[in-house]
Amino acid sequence: MNAKDIIETFNRNTSVTKRQAEGLTHADSLLQAQFRANCFNWVLGHMVFYRDVVLTRLGGDSIVPEHYGKRYGHSSEPILEDGEDVANFQELLNQLDETNAALAAALTAGGDEKLASVYEVNDDGSERTFGDMAGFLAWHDAYHTGQLELLRQIAGTDDHII
Repeated sequence: MNAKDIIETFNRNTSVTKRQAEGLTHADSLLQAQFRANCFNWVLGHMVFYRDVVLTRLGGDSIVPEHYGKRYGHSSEPILEDGEDVANFQELLNQLDETNAALAAALTAGGDEKLASVYEVNDDGSERTFGDMAGFLAWHDAYHTGQLELLRQIAGTDDHII
């Protein structure tokens, strides 16, 4: 993927996520599904946290608090109730916009040359580029964006956004 495509993916995901969040409250964002899943708040915080990971790997400054890794990182515990470590829903939506703008700036500044450069060398000697890393995390972001439609319905919206 090139910088333009990655930026467009994050922009589209941001737009869909904000539409799925419309009209929901912080309390709505904490509602759990009756099946194995996590709440809207966790999914949104997870997306914001990993956007921040991409941003810092591309040389940008971190936007989200450090504790997000523990609360919203891979394999973290589900959010079963509100607490000090749970981010405010509106704050997460604001951070979604902030990380989106910062990612676009970092990807534009680095351009396709940065994305073509080696990010890491795997144990087998194969190379992974910044583009590989950013492209995978853009896909990851889209995967979670898709989950939000079902999580929105848990709040009783009974609507169709996309």
